[in-house]
Amino acid sequence: MWIIRSRLNERSKLHKAQDQLTKLVLISSGLLFLTLLYVWLIQVTPKIVVPKRYYLGSLVIVLSSLGLVGTKYAIVRDKLQLAVYLLVISTGMGVAFGFIQLYGWPSLQSSNQIGNNIFLPFAAIHFLHLAVGITFLMVVLRRLNNFQVHSKSMRFTSNVFLFWHFLGLIWVAFMFLVA
Repeated sequence: MWIIRSRLNERSKLHKAQDQLTKLVLISSGLLFLTLLYVWLIQVTPKIVVPKRYYLGSLVIVLSSLGLVGTKYAIVRDKLQLAVYLLVISTGMGVAFGFIQLYGWPSLQSSNQIGNNIFLPFAAIHFLHLAVGITFLMVVLRRLNNFQVHSKSMRFTSNVFLFWHFLGLIWVAFMFLVA
C-alpha cells in the first residue's frame, strides 16, 4: 500500500513541476516581449506601418485559439474523433499563421522606418515561439491518436493549449499597440 501512495505522491509532484515549468516559460516569454515593447516605447514612439497580411494573421491566430477551445471541450467530453479534427484544423491555422509571418518579413526589412527595427525582432522571436507551439500541438495530436489524451489525462494538453493561447494573446496585443 505504501508503494502505491509513494507513486501517487511522486506523480503529483511531477504534475506540479510541469505546471510550474509552464508558468515559468509563460512569464519569461512575456518578459521578453514586454522588453521589446518597452524598447519600442522609449524610442520616439514611431508610427509603424504594419504589413496588411499581419492583420489577416491576427485573425487566423485568434481562430486557431478558438479551435483549441473547442478541442479541449471535445476532449473533456471524450469525443476524441472531434478533438482530432479540431486539433488538425487549429494546427493548420497555426502553420498558416507562420507562413503569413514569414511573408511579411520582406516588407519589414525593406522599410526604413525606425519603428520597424523593433517589429522585425518581435516577429522573429514570436515565430520561434510559434514553431515550438506547433511542435507541441503535433505531440498532442500524436498522443490523442494513441488514446493517451482523454478527459482523465489532460495536464500536458492543457499546458500546451495555455502556451498557444498566450502566443495568440501576445501577438494580438502587440498588433493592437503598434497599429
